[in-house]
Amino acid sequence: MTYTDWRLPNIKEYGSLVDFGQADPALPTGSPFIGVIINSFYWTSTPKADAASQAWAIGMSNGENWNFAKTAISWIWAVRAGE
Repeated sequence: MTYTDWRLPNIKEYGSLVDFGQADPALPTGSPFIGVIINSFYWTSTPKADAASQAWAIGMSNGENWNFAKTAISWIWAVRAGE
């Protein structure tokens, strides 16, 4: 089956995945997510409120949020609605 409803999660959704008590990656023990790139950032769909040319990203090494120019290259972690 092919799905067409993939999207980038917003910063709040990413925040719900992060466990700040963990590092490399900052995911809860037993998380089903594997292959997380820890030395980079993942884009969110959340734009920076005071800078239209920037958006928020999350570092999965420690869960910190950063804003970057939308032209920067980084990872994406697409999601879709659960069933």
